[in-house]
Amino acid sequence: MKLALKRVLLVLWIALAIYPIVGLGWLYPGLTRRLNDIFYSATAHVLLHAALFAGLVIILLAAFNFKPGLGAVAVSFLAILIVAGLQEWLQALSQNFFPLFGALYDLGVDFLGGVVGYGFYVIFHFFNDVEISN
Repeated sequence: MKLALKRVLLVLWIALAIYPIVGLGWLYPGLTRRLNDIFYSATAHVLLHAALFAGLVIILLAAFNFKPGLGAVAVSFLAILIVAGLQEWLQALSQNFFPLFGALYDLGVDFLGGVVGYGFYVIFHFFNDVEISN
């Protein structure tokens, strides 16, 4: 995939992470209710947060051709902190309420998802290097 396309995908991924799809309820009034019916369970919430931030890390590192290492870890964690922080802040603004425990829980899940994403990136990078060197 070309670098420019990866970077466009990264921007779209970040936009979707910061502005959750449930926020599109103004387009169709029943959308928010239907999405909450699907994703309201704690399991779905955790899995979606983890997958969202695993994808963020993978796309970020691929978009800028990072090699696995301390620099990639630092950039990944900084990106997670910024995007997750913006997401929680917008959520608090939209609800006029800031549940500290819920926000910290989400941040923990986001970081865990980022660690998983970094692990997948290292594995993909390793197998890509093996194929190239043989």
